[in-house]
Amino acid sequence: MGLTLIPANLHAQESGISEAIIKPVGNWELSSLFDISGLELEQYPHFFTIFNARWDPVKQDKNGWINIERKRGTADVSAYGAYARSFFICQDQLNCGFNIEFSEEICVFLNGKLIIRKENKPGNPSGPTKIEAVAHRGLNELFIFIISRSTDWKFRILSSQVLAPLPSDHSVARITWETEATMLTPESAIYDPENEIYYVSNYDYMYYTKGYPTGYVSKVSPDGKIVELEWIRGLFAPTGLCVVGNKLYIVVRNGVVVVDTRKGNYISQYDVPDAVFLNDITADSLGRIYITDSSTDPAKPDIYIIENKQIKPWLQSDAISNANGIYEYHGKLLVGNNGEGLFQAINIKDKSIETICSLGPGTIDGIRIDNHGNWLVSHWEGKIFRISGSGMITEIFDSGPKDYNTADFEFSAESNTIIIPTFLGNKVTALKIN
Repeated sequence: MGLTLIPANLHAQESGISEAIIKPVGNWELSSLFDISGLELEQYPHFFTIFNARWDPVKQDKNGWINIERKRGTADVSAYGAYARSFFICQDQLNCGFNIEFSEEICVFLNGKLIIRKENKPGNPSGPTKIEAVAHRGLNELFIFIISRSTDWKFRILSSQVLAPLPSDHSVARITWETEATMLTPESAIYDPENEIYYVSNYDYMYYTKGYPTGYVSKVSPDGKIVELEWIRGLFAPTGLCVVGNKLYIVVRNGVVVVDTRKGNYISQYDVPDAVFLNDITADSLGRIYITDSSTDPAKPDIYIIENKQIKPWLQSDAISNANGIYEYHGKLLVGNNGEGLFQAINIKDKSIETICSLGPGTIDGIRIDNHGNWLVSHWEGKIFRISGSGMITEIFDSGPKDYNTADFEFSAESNTIIIPTFLGNKVTALKIN
Protein backbone atom coordinates (compact mmCIF):
# COMPACT_ATOMS: atom_id res chain seq x y z
CA MET A 1 0.00 0.00 0.00
CA GLY A 2 1.32 3.47 -0.78
CA LEU A 3 2.00 5.63 2.27
CA THR A 4 2.37 9.40 2.49
CA LEU A 5 4.68 11.12 4.93
CA ILE A 6 2.92 13.87 6.86
CA PRO A 7 4.68 16.46 9.05
CA ALA A 8 3.86 15.76 12.70
CA ASN A 9 4.13 19.35 13.93
CA LEU A 10 1.18 21.71 14.12
CA HIS A 11 1.50 25.44 13.56
CA ALA A 12 -0.99 28.00 14.78
CA GLN A 13 -0.89 31.73 14.94
CA GLU A 14 -3.27 34.51 15.84
CA SER A 15 -3.46 36.68 12.74
CA GLY A 16 -5.54 37.91 9.89
CA ILE A 17 -6.93 35.12 7.75
CA SER A 18 -6.37 35.38 4.04
CA GLU A 19 -9.26 33.11 3.13
CA ALA A 20 -12.86 34.13 3.70
CA ILE A 21 -14.58 32.63 6.72
CA ILE A 22 -17.43 30.74 5.14
CA LYS A 23 -19.09 28.25 7.45
CA PRO A 24 -19.73 27.48 11.14
CA VAL A 25 -17.97 24.35 12.38
CA GLY A 26 -20.66 21.79 13.18
CA ASN A 27 -21.13 18.24 14.50
CA TRP A 28 -20.35 19.22 18.08
CA GLU A 29 -20.58 16.99 21.14
CA LEU A 30 -20.80 18.51 24.61
CA SER A 31 -19.60 17.00 27.88
CA SER A 32 -21.29 17.10 31.23
CA LEU A 33 -20.54 20.23 33.27
CA PHE A 34 -17.94 20.34 36.04
CA ASP A 35 -16.19 22.45 38.64
CA ILE A 36 -12.85 23.67 37.22
CA SER A 37 -11.14 24.04 40.62
CA GLY A 38 -7.62 22.61 40.47
CA LEU A 39 -7.67 21.93 36.73
CA GLU A 40 -4.84 22.92 34.43
CA LEU A 41 -6.78 24.91 31.86
CA GLU A 42 -4.17 24.70 29.08
CA GLN A 43 -3.75 20.92 29.38
CA TYR A 44 -5.60 18.58 27.02
CA PRO A 45 -7.54 16.18 29.29
CA HIS A 46 -6.32 12.71 30.24
CA PHE A 47 -7.89 9.86 28.24
CA PHE A 48 -9.81 8.63 31.32
CA THR A 49 -11.34 12.11 31.60
CA ILE A 50 -12.33 12.03 27.92
CA PHE A 51 -13.94 8.61 28.34
CA ASN A 52 -15.90 9.63 31.45
CA ALA A 53 -17.09 13.00 30.12
CA ARG A 54 -20.59 11.73 29.15
CA TRP A 55 -20.71 13.18 25.64
CA ASP A 56 -23.97 14.20 24.00
CA PRO A 57 -24.63 15.76 20.58
CA VAL A 58 -25.48 19.46 20.83
CA LYS A 59 -27.38 21.60 18.33
CA GLN A 60 -26.32 25.00 17.06
CA ASP A 61 -28.64 27.87 16.32
CA LYS A 62 -29.01 29.11 12.73
CA ASN A 63 -25.94 31.31 13.11
CA GLY A 64 -23.74 28.55 14.47
CA TRP A 65 -23.83 29.51 18.16
CA ILE A 66 -23.86 26.84 20.86
CA ASN A 67 -25.55 28.08 24.00
CA ILE A 68 -24.83 26.11 27.14
CA GLU A 69 -27.53 26.13 29.79
CA ARG A 70 -26.58 25.41 33.37
CA LYS A 71 -27.67 26.04 36.93
CA ARG A 72 -25.25 26.72 39.71
CA GLY A 73 -27.45 25.25 42.41
CA THR A 74 -26.17 25.73 45.95
CA ALA A 75 -22.62 24.48 45.38
CA ASP A 76 -19.84 26.89 46.31
CA VAL A 77 -18.22 26.87 42.89
CA SER A 78 -16.40 29.89 41.49
CA ALA A 79 -16.41 28.68 37.89
CA TYR A 80 -17.88 25.92 35.79
CA GLY A 81 -16.35 24.27 32.77
CA ALA A 82 -17.49 22.17 29.85
CA TYR A 83 -15.74 20.36 27.02
CA ALA A 84 -16.93 20.39 23.43
CA ARG A 85 -15.46 18.54 20.46
CA SER A 86 -15.95 18.23 16.71
CA PHE A 87 -14.25 15.69 14.42
CA PHE A 88 -13.52 16.31 10.76
CA ILE A 89 -11.69 14.61 7.88
CA CYS A 90 -9.07 16.11 5.57
CA GLN A 91 -8.06 14.46 2.31
CA ASP A 92 -4.67 16.14 2.57
CA GLN A 93 -2.81 18.44 4.93
CA LEU A 94 -4.91 21.60 5.16
CA ASN A 95 -4.30 25.18 6.25
CA CYS A 96 -7.41 26.24 8.13
CA GLY A 97 -8.52 29.67 9.24
CA PHE A 98 -10.84 29.87 12.25
CA ASN A 99 -12.94 32.68 13.71
CA ILE A 100 -13.45 31.98 17.42
CA GLU A 101 -16.21 33.79 19.30
CA PHE A 102 -17.10 33.09 22.91
CA SER A 103 -18.26 34.50 26.21
CA GLU A 104 -15.87 34.74 29.18
CA GLU A 105 -12.95 32.27 28.74
CA ILE A 106 -11.93 29.56 26.30
CA CYS A 107 -9.10 27.17 25.43
CA VAL A 108 -9.06 25.69 21.92
CA PHE A 109 -7.07 22.58 20.97
CA LEU A 110 -6.47 21.09 17.54
CA ASN A 111 -5.48 17.41 17.67
CA GLY A 112 -4.64 17.68 21.36
CA LYS A 113 -2.38 20.75 20.97
CA LEU A 114 -3.37 24.08 22.50
CA ILE A 115 -3.76 26.73 19.80
CA ILE A 116 -5.25 29.53 21.89
CA ARG A 117 -6.36 30.47 25.37
CA LYS A 118 -8.23 33.73 25.71
CA GLU A 119 -10.45 35.55 28.20
CA ASN A 120 -13.02 38.28 27.67
CA LYS A 121 -13.46 40.95 30.30
CA PRO A 122 -16.91 40.92 31.96
CA GLY A 123 -19.25 43.27 30.15
CA ASN A 124 -16.67 43.99 27.47
CA PRO A 125 -16.55 41.07 25.04
CA SER A 126 -13.94 41.28 22.32
CA GLY A 127 -14.56 40.66 18.65
CA PRO A 128 -13.80 37.43 16.85
CA THR A 129 -10.38 35.93 17.45
CA LYS A 130 -8.73 34.80 14.21
CA ILE A 131 -6.48 31.75 14.18
CA GLU A 132 -4.60 29.88 11.46
CA ALA A 133 -3.70 26.22 12.05
CA VAL A 134 -2.64 23.15 10.10
CA ALA A 135 -4.87 20.07 10.07
CA HIS A 136 -3.46 16.66 9.10
CA ARG A 137 -4.47 14.31 6.34
CA GLY A 138 -7.01 12.02 8.00
CA LEU A 139 -9.02 12.49 11.16
CA ASN A 140 -8.74 15.74 13.14
CA GLU A 141 -10.38 17.03 16.30
CA LEU A 142 -11.27 20.54 17.40
CA PHE A 143 -11.58 20.46 21.19
CA ILE A 144 -12.94 23.30 23.33
CA PHE A 145 -12.56 23.92 27.05
CA ILE A 146 -14.98 26.74 27.85
CA ILE A 147 -15.26 28.35 31.28
CA SER A 148 -18.06 30.40 32.80
CA ARG A 149 -18.23 32.45 35.98
CA SER A 150 -21.68 33.93 35.29
CA THR A 151 -24.83 32.94 33.42
CA ASP A 152 -23.60 33.81 29.94
CA TRP A 153 -22.01 30.77 28.32
CA LYS A 154 -21.73 30.24 24.60
CA PHE A 155 -19.34 29.87 21.69
CA ARG A 156 -19.14 29.44 17.93
CA ILE A 157 -16.30 28.72 15.54
CA LEU A 158 -16.33 29.61 11.86
CA SER A 159 -13.95 27.99 9.38
CA SER A 160 -12.33 29.17 6.16
CA GLN A 161 -12.70 25.61 4.83
CA VAL A 162 -15.68 23.29 4.58
CA LEU A 163 -14.78 20.61 7.15
CA ALA A 164 -16.09 17.19 6.21
CA PRO A 165 -17.45 15.13 9.12
CA LEU A 166 -15.97 11.74 10.01
CA PRO A 167 -17.75 9.08 7.90
CA SER A 168 -19.39 6.36 9.97
CA ASP A 169 -21.13 3.13 9.09
CA HIS A 170 -22.06 1.08 12.15
CA SER A 171 -24.21 -1.24 10.02
CA VAL A 172 -21.10 -3.18 8.94
CA ALA A 173 -20.49 -4.46 12.48
CA ARG A 174 -22.69 -6.42 14.89
CA ILE A 175 -22.04 -7.98 18.27
CA THR A 176 -22.28 -11.80 18.12
CA TRP A 177 -21.28 -12.73 21.68
CA GLU A 178 -19.98 -11.33 24.95
CA THR A 179 -18.34 -13.08 27.87
CA GLU A 180 -19.56 -12.68 31.40
CA ALA A 181 -18.42 -9.40 32.96
CA THR A 182 -16.21 -11.16 35.53
CA MET A 183 -12.80 -10.07 34.27
CA LEU A 184 -10.49 -7.49 35.85
CA THR A 185 -10.13 -4.71 33.25
CA PRO A 186 -9.19 -6.88 30.23
CA GLU A 187 -6.64 -5.03 28.11
CA SER A 188 -5.36 -7.25 25.27
CA ALA A 189 -6.46 -10.36 23.36
CA ILE A 190 -4.50 -12.77 21.16
CA TYR A 191 -5.45 -16.02 19.42
CA ASP A 192 -3.43 -19.23 19.81
CA PRO A 193 -4.15 -21.35 16.71
CA GLU A 194 -2.37 -24.43 18.08
CA ASN A 195 -4.64 -24.61 21.13
CA GLU A 196 -7.65 -22.91 19.48
CA ILE A 197 -8.06 -20.46 22.33
CA TYR A 198 -7.96 -16.73 22.99
CA TYR A 199 -5.71 -15.36 25.73
CA VAL A 200 -6.84 -12.14 27.41
CA SER A 201 -4.66 -10.05 29.70
CA ASN A 202 -6.38 -8.63 32.79
CA TYR A 203 -4.64 -5.39 33.64
CA ASP A 204 -6.36 -4.45 36.93
CA TYR A 205 -6.01 -0.68 36.58
CA MET A 206 -6.17 -0.32 40.38
CA TYR A 207 -3.00 -2.41 40.81
CA TYR A 208 -1.10 0.56 42.24
CA THR A 209 -3.37 0.59 45.31
CA LYS A 210 -2.79 -3.06 46.21
CA GLY A 211 0.94 -3.43 46.71
CA TYR A 212 1.31 -6.79 44.95
CA PRO A 213 0.82 -8.18 41.42
CA THR A 214 -2.89 -8.81 40.84
CA GLY A 215 -3.06 -9.15 37.05
CA TYR A 216 -3.69 -12.39 35.21
CA VAL A 217 -4.30 -13.98 31.81
CA SER A 218 -7.66 -15.62 30.99
CA LYS A 219 -8.52 -18.30 28.46
CA VAL A 220 -11.62 -17.64 26.30
CA SER A 221 -13.07 -20.07 23.75
CA PRO A 222 -13.89 -18.94 20.18
CA ASP A 223 -17.59 -18.95 21.07
CA GLY A 224 -17.16 -16.64 24.06
CA LYS A 225 -16.94 -18.98 27.05
CA ILE A 226 -14.44 -18.19 29.79
CA VAL A 227 -12.53 -21.49 29.95
CA GLU A 228 -10.21 -20.43 32.76
CA LEU A 229 -10.49 -16.99 34.33
CA GLU A 230 -7.09 -16.89 36.07
CA TRP A 231 -4.94 -19.19 33.96
CA ILE A 232 -1.66 -17.29 34.59
CA ARG A 233 -1.71 -15.37 37.88
CA GLY A 234 0.49 -12.93 39.78
CA LEU A 235 1.28 -10.61 36.87
CA PHE A 236 2.18 -6.97 37.36
CA ALA A 237 -0.51 -5.10 35.33
CA PRO A 238 -0.21 -7.12 32.08
CA THR A 239 -0.99 -5.43 28.76
CA GLY A 240 0.10 -6.65 25.29
CA LEU A 241 0.19 -10.35 24.33
CA CYS A 242 1.99 -12.23 21.56
CA VAL A 243 2.07 -15.93 20.63
CA VAL A 244 5.12 -17.40 18.87
CA GLY A 245 4.98 -21.17 18.48
CA ASN A 246 4.22 -22.60 21.92
CA LYS A 247 5.30 -19.47 23.80
CA LEU A 248 3.07 -16.68 25.08
CA TYR A 249 4.86 -13.34 25.59
CA ILE A 250 3.15 -11.12 28.19
CA VAL A 251 4.05 -7.46 28.65
CA VAL A 252 4.16 -6.37 32.30
CA ARG A 253 5.31 -3.12 33.88
CA ASN A 254 8.95 -4.12 34.33
CA GLY A 255 9.48 -6.35 31.31
CA VAL A 256 8.14 -9.33 29.37
CA VAL A 257 7.11 -12.67 30.89
CA VAL A 258 7.27 -15.82 28.71
CA VAL A 259 4.92 -18.76 29.36
CA ASP A 260 4.63 -22.25 27.81
CA THR A 261 1.18 -22.34 26.19
CA ARG A 262 0.94 -26.15 26.41
CA LYS A 263 1.51 -26.40 30.16
CA GLY A 264 0.97 -22.86 31.45
CA ASN A 265 4.44 -22.93 32.99
CA TYR A 266 6.70 -19.93 33.44
CA ILE A 267 9.69 -20.10 31.07
CA SER A 268 11.60 -16.84 31.48
CA GLN A 269 11.39 -13.08 31.93
CA TYR A 270 13.06 -10.17 30.15
CA ASP A 271 13.53 -7.18 32.47
CA VAL A 272 13.58 -3.55 31.28
CA PRO A 273 14.17 -1.54 34.45
CA ASP A 274 14.46 1.83 32.66
CA ALA A 275 11.21 1.55 30.71
CA VAL A 276 8.45 4.08 31.39
CA PHE A 277 5.36 2.04 30.42
CA LEU A 278 5.87 -1.04 28.28
CA ASN A 279 2.63 -1.53 26.40
CA ASP A 280 2.03 -3.58 23.24
CA ILE A 281 3.95 -6.40 21.55
CA THR A 282 4.20 -8.13 18.15
CA ALA A 283 6.44 -10.62 16.33
CA ASP A 284 7.84 -10.63 12.79
CA SER A 285 8.26 -13.60 10.46
CA LEU A 286 11.72 -14.33 11.88
CA GLY A 287 10.41 -14.61 15.44
CA ARG A 288 11.83 -11.29 16.61
CA ILE A 289 9.64 -9.60 19.23
CA TYR A 290 8.95 -5.84 19.31
CA ILE A 291 7.59 -3.99 22.36
CA THR A 292 6.39 -0.39 22.54
CA ASP A 293 7.13 1.92 25.45
CA SER A 294 4.38 4.52 25.91
CA SER A 295 6.82 7.21 26.98
CA THR A 296 6.72 10.90 26.11
CA ASP A 297 10.39 11.31 27.06
CA PRO A 298 12.36 11.90 23.81
CA ALA A 299 15.46 10.47 25.48
CA LYS A 300 13.81 7.09 26.06
CA PRO A 301 13.52 4.24 23.50
CA ASP A 302 10.17 4.03 21.73
CA ILE A 303 10.44 0.34 20.78
CA TYR A 304 12.44 -2.55 22.26
CA ILE A 305 13.34 -5.84 20.57
CA ILE A 306 13.81 -9.38 21.87
CA GLU A 307 16.33 -11.11 19.65
CA ASN A 308 18.80 -13.92 20.34
CA LYS A 309 17.31 -14.25 23.84
CA GLN A 310 18.19 -10.65 24.71
CA ILE A 311 16.06 -7.51 25.03
CA LYS A 312 17.46 -4.16 23.96
CA PRO A 313 16.33 -0.78 22.54
CA TRP A 314 15.46 -0.99 18.84
CA LEU A 315 14.14 2.49 17.93
CA GLN A 316 14.34 5.95 19.41
CA SER A 317 12.96 8.66 17.13
CA ASP A 318 11.68 12.21 17.36
CA ALA A 319 8.95 11.14 14.90
CA ILE A 320 7.42 8.79 17.50
CA SER A 321 5.97 9.84 20.84
CA ASN A 322 3.99 7.77 23.33
CA ALA A 323 3.97 4.67 21.12
CA ASN A 324 1.13 2.29 21.93
CA GLY A 325 -0.42 -0.25 19.56
CA ILE A 326 1.98 -2.22 17.35
CA TYR A 327 1.47 -4.91 14.70
CA GLU A 328 3.86 -6.42 12.18
CA TYR A 329 2.60 -6.70 8.60
CA HIS A 330 4.63 -7.44 5.44
CA GLY A 331 7.93 -6.25 6.86
CA LYS A 332 6.57 -3.11 8.50
CA LEU A 333 5.61 -2.28 12.06
CA LEU A 334 2.25 -0.51 12.17
CA VAL A 335 2.37 1.77 15.21
CA GLY A 336 -0.03 4.07 17.02
CA ASN A 337 1.75 7.33 17.81
CA ASN A 338 -0.40 8.68 20.65
CA GLY A 339 1.76 11.76 21.13
CA GLU A 340 0.91 13.16 17.70
CA GLY A 341 -2.28 11.18 17.06
CA LEU A 342 -0.78 9.49 14.01
CA PHE A 343 -1.09 5.99 12.59
CA GLN A 344 2.38 5.19 11.28
CA ALA A 345 4.42 2.45 9.60
CA ILE A 346 8.08 1.65 10.33
CA ASN A 347 10.12 -0.28 7.78
CA ILE A 348 11.89 -3.03 9.75
CA LYS A 349 14.89 -3.12 7.39
CA ASP A 350 15.90 0.56 7.46
CA LYS A 351 13.69 1.92 10.29
CA SER A 352 12.26 4.63 8.03
CA ILE A 353 8.97 6.02 9.36
CA GLU A 354 5.95 6.86 7.23
CA THR A 355 2.57 8.25 8.26
CA ILE A 356 -0.54 6.52 6.98
CA CYS A 357 -3.00 9.08 8.37
CA SER A 358 -3.94 11.14 11.37
CA LEU A 359 -6.38 9.62 13.84
CA GLY A 360 -6.63 12.68 16.04
CA PRO A 361 -5.93 12.68 19.78
CA GLY A 362 -6.69 9.45 21.56
CA THR A 363 -5.09 6.19 22.63
CA ILE A 364 -4.35 4.22 19.45
CA ASP A 365 -4.55 0.72 20.90
CA GLY A 366 -5.55 -2.22 18.69
CA ILE A 367 -4.17 -2.65 15.14
CA ARG A 368 -4.97 -5.45 12.68
CA ILE A 369 -5.60 -6.08 8.94
CA ASP A 370 -9.01 -7.29 7.75
CA ASN A 371 -9.76 -9.79 4.96
CA HIS A 372 -9.89 -7.02 2.35
CA GLY A 373 -6.53 -5.45 3.18
CA ASN A 374 -7.98 -2.57 5.21
CA TRP A 375 -6.40 -1.50 8.47
CA LEU A 376 -8.56 -1.93 11.58
CA VAL A 377 -7.54 0.45 14.37
CA SER A 378 -9.11 1.21 17.74
CA HIS A 379 -9.09 4.20 20.02
CA TRP A 380 -9.11 2.91 23.61
CA GLU A 381 -11.79 5.50 24.39
CA GLY A 382 -14.33 3.50 22.38
CA LYS A 383 -14.05 3.77 18.60
CA ILE A 384 -12.95 1.31 15.93
CA PHE A 385 -11.93 2.65 12.52
CA ARG A 386 -11.57 0.91 9.17
CA ILE A 387 -8.89 2.57 7.04
CA SER A 388 -8.52 1.80 3.34
CA GLY A 389 -5.21 1.56 1.51
CA SER A 390 -5.74 5.11 0.24
CA GLY A 391 -6.18 6.37 3.81
CA MET A 392 -9.99 6.74 3.80
CA ILE A 393 -11.26 6.45 7.38
CA THR A 394 -14.68 5.11 8.42
CA GLU A 395 -15.88 4.68 11.98
CA ILE A 396 -17.46 1.22 12.16
CA PHE A 397 -18.09 0.92 15.90
CA ASP A 398 -18.44 3.17 18.95
CA SER A 399 -18.67 1.59 22.39
CA GLY A 400 -19.02 4.95 24.15
CA PRO A 401 -22.81 4.66 24.57
CA LYS A 402 -22.22 1.22 26.12
CA ASP A 403 -19.75 2.65 28.69
CA TYR A 404 -16.88 0.35 27.85
CA ASN A 405 -13.61 0.63 25.97
CA THR A 406 -12.16 -0.82 22.78
CA ALA A 407 -8.71 -1.84 23.93
CA ASP A 408 -6.04 -3.98 22.21
CA PHE A 409 -8.26 -6.25 20.11
CA GLU A 410 -7.62 -9.41 18.06
CA PHE A 411 -9.06 -10.14 14.59
CA SER A 412 -10.20 -13.57 13.42
CA ALA A 413 -9.82 -13.79 9.63
CA GLU A 414 -11.70 -17.08 9.60
CA SER A 415 -14.87 -15.69 11.18
CA ASN A 416 -14.30 -12.04 10.16
CA THR A 417 -14.67 -11.06 13.82
CA ILE A 418 -12.99 -8.48 16.04
CA ILE A 419 -12.40 -9.74 19.60
CA ILE A 420 -12.49 -6.69 21.89
CA PRO A 421 -11.22 -6.53 25.48
CA THR A 422 -13.51 -3.89 26.96
CA PHE A 423 -11.26 -2.78 29.86
CA LEU A 424 -13.71 -0.98 32.18
CA GLY A 425 -16.49 -3.23 30.83
CA ASN A 426 -14.74 -6.26 32.45
CA LYS A 427 -15.68 -8.54 29.56
CA VAL A 428 -14.72 -9.49 26.02
CA THR A 429 -17.02 -8.63 23.10
CA ALA A 430 -17.04 -10.25 19.64
CA LEU A 431 -17.84 -7.90 16.77
CA LYS A 432 -18.53 -9.52 13.39
CA ILE A 433 -17.88 -7.21 10.43
CA ASN A 434 -19.06 -7.29 6.82
